[in-house]
Amino acid sequence: MIRRVCIVLALSSLLAMLPAQAAEPPRFLIVAARFMYVPATDVYLSPPTRTARVEMRLPPGVAVALLNTDGDEHDIVSGDPDEHYPYGDGFFESARTRRGEAPVPVAGVENLAPGRYPFFCSVHFGVPSGVLEIVAP
Repeated sequence: MIRRVCIVLALSSLLAMLPAQAAEPPRFLIVAARFMYVPATDVYLSPPTRTARVEMRLPPGVAVALLNTDGDEHDIVSGDPDEHYPYGDGFFESARTRRGEAPVPVAGVENLAPGRYPFFCSVHFGVPSGVLEIVAP
């Protein structure tokens, strides 16, 4: 019995020394719909054209995910499609995703400094495309 109490106290002490779990950063959802990228929070009275570059403003440190509602596979790769297709410029990217799958993270966005970052779909020669603007609070 004393041995069990000592083990429980030792484990409790170790757990107390562990750092507190950091809160998950806010999440921003980009939706691929009808060969366009749009923020999940936006409602367009007149949708942008298929080739429009939608601009999205975010504060630094925000985690971004991509949800695909299209019939085709999509991903997000940072860079200007005319200069960086199909591999991007390496600032951020997501895995490819299909309709019906859970949102996939867009890795790297949470580490961006303030500035403008174009992005595109590497599957379809830059259509859809957009710009993330990271703005300091």
